[in-house]
Amino acid sequence: MITPAGKNTPAPWVPFTRAGCDVGGVGTANIELENVATNASGDMTKVFGSGSPEFNEAASNPTVAQTDFVGIAIHCGNASTSKCAGNANARDDLLPDEPAGYTGFKALYGAKYVDPAIASGNACVNDTSGQPIKDPDGNCGFPGFDGMEANNTLGYVEQMQESGVPVTYGYISDAHDCHVPNTTSDAFVSTAQGPGESCFVAQLKSYDAAFDSFFTNLAAHGIDKSNTLFVITVDEGDHFAGGAGAPQADGTLAYSHNNCSVLTACPANQIGEVNVNLPPLLPAGEPSFAVHSDDAPTVYVQGGPTATDPSVRKLEHDITNLSLPDPYIGNGQLTPITEWFADQTEERALHMINGDPSRTPTFTLFGQDDFFFSAGSNPTCGGNPCVSPSFAWNHGDAQGQIGNTWVGMVGPGVMAKGVDAKTWTDHANLRPTIMALTGLKDDYLQDGRVLIEALDPKAVPAALSSANALPLGQLYEQLNAPFGEFANDTLAISTKAVESDDATYASDDSKLVALTLRRDIVAGKIKTAMLRAAFDGTAIKPSLAAGWLAGGKKILTDAAALEASVLK
Repeated sequence: MITPAGKNTPAPWVPFTRAGCDVGGVGTANIELENVATNASGDMTKVFGSGSPEFNEAASNPTVAQTDFVGIAIHCGNASTSKCAGNANARDDLLPDEPAGYTGFKALYGAKYVDPAIASGNACVNDTSGQPIKDPDGNCGFPGFDGMEANNTLGYVEQMQESGVPVTYGYISDAHDCHVPNTTSDAFVSTAQGPGESCFVAQLKSYDAAFDSFFTNLAAHGIDKSNTLFVITVDEGDHFAGGAGAPQADGTLAYSHNNCSVLTACPANQIGEVNVNLPPLLPAGEPSFAVHSDDAPTVYVQGGPTATDPSVRKLEHDITNLSLPDPYIGNGQLTPITEWFADQTEERALHMINGDPSRTPTFTLFGQDDFFFSAGSNPTCGGNPCVSPSFAWNHGDAQGQIGNTWVGMVGPGVMAKGVDAKTWTDHANLRPTIMALTGLKDDYLQDGRVLIEALDPKAVPAALSSANALPLGQLYEQLNAPFGEFANDTLAISTKAVESDDATYASDDSKLVALTLRRDIVAGKIKTAMLRAAFDGTAIKPSLAAGWLAGGKKILTDAAALEASVLK
């Protein structure tokens, strides 16, 4: 998470704290401490300092220290009513790379210090059912990375809101894994559940009850949609890797949670992703490579050869030609492991390249969504490939089931539209929409746009009320979003190019380079104009808008035409 200049990305709480508001984080990545490491780069060292009581606790009892200091935080504004005001446990909130600077702000790190600040001095915060939130060993505080079930997360968010922390972020653990506390490790053990399986069904019911209590309790304290903006979404969808559950007498479904090493003989109700260690399955002579293990693994060839290097081209072709049994398709029939390929040109089109060249993959394999790929030791489920029941919900890939998600919004300025299955949006739009509704402004350029379609016309910034703003915003997404028209078309082109001979690859890749450059120019101009209209009040000139609309539509047309020509 770095900028093109190699700096840390701006922090999401800054506009709020600058405006005087405290910001609470509950289990959300990159907002709270995430480890209790005491080395030079560890969170305990950076925040509390070597030799501090917190540092010493982490060194002597890291399990308790995780409960005390990880996963919960409040970033404080400078109002006299802030939770950090006069609080001896507040620490400097250091953001040395923040645009326009960030000095003089404090934060409370960890439940040990947050709980008393939001619960009238009590060491425990209650969950939505009124029970103290504890780790598996019974210590008050952060329950663990897989323990952020709805009752716990929403309990913390509710208590923060009711105690005067007006901006809160919360993460809720997935419902499709069964999270069981383990006192031996003081952590939760999570195992995959299939659709309709007993623990999954029970967790869905408990999550429903938690949300019901959450909204009911907040409303009793005067916090509701009339004065508070609620935004709830998921980061991505999941594909279930498993067979059909066996019906049970109580109406639930049962699955086989055993390893399956013979993929053509797995039970019909098998559960689990198909684990694949790639190198042993490929022909001899492949270059050494590493992957970020995933359903869609990024591949890093040792030495960083160019995309046209013969060793890279051979590796791509050999992966393309690899087929393996899939126990969930046609009784384990052979199926290609590859759905799509993105070389570095397409990775740029998909926004997968950041300011650190060493993080740029040689290529990305978007796999068949029942598979999970690695490049190391063989799986522990008895073969290569084999099915392990530990994990069964794949994500990170490009299939529609994974890429299509939802967002729910309600609050001042949000139009009451019910379920809207037509408006096309993505996650990048949520931040500028929230900023517009709160009247605040980030000190950096967003990648998204204000979601005009979701807002009451009176809440839309005046300069975005022009006739050209909405068509520009909608075109921008199809040009720029990772699941937009341009991305889908160019990913298909990239896949065909990678699979082709070298001459065809070079020709198609050069066309992709040109298309992406054109896209970047037009999308960049639209993005800048939309954000200036939203946050600076700068009207979008009709003549410029007409040119961008024509140019952007032509790019989409050309990408679709190139896709049709390479796939014919």
